[in-house]
Amino acid sequence: MLTVIAATAALAFGAPSPETLSAERLIARSISEALAFQRACPVVVLDQGFVATVLAKAGVRIAPLMPDIDRQRPYHQLSIAPLETITACRLARRLFGPDGTRAAGFLSDRER
Repeated sequence: MLTVIAATAALAFGAPSPETLSAERLIARSISEALAFQRACPVVVLDQGFVATVLAKAGVRIAPLMPDIDRQRPYHQLSIAPLETITACRLARRLFGPDGTRAAGFLSDRER
């Protein structure tokens, strides 16, 4: 799963290739981008339990990633901001939903 996240995260918004970033930084980028989509789309939410499970299985701790996540989030928010809400939601689900192409399962539907 870590390899899939790393490989697909590198495609985000002109991101460097997996060869130039560590797996941990690519995971941070995926989480940061998913959080930005969560802000842009009111019907999705970061699935913290799933993300924690993925990180645990990969042997990656979240605390050291937080500075990267926090530093990248504004960039992703600015990239997503021009999108209409419906477009942001569709893209969020396509990239991070249950069958997401970037980091499957990172976002789930917000409970009503």
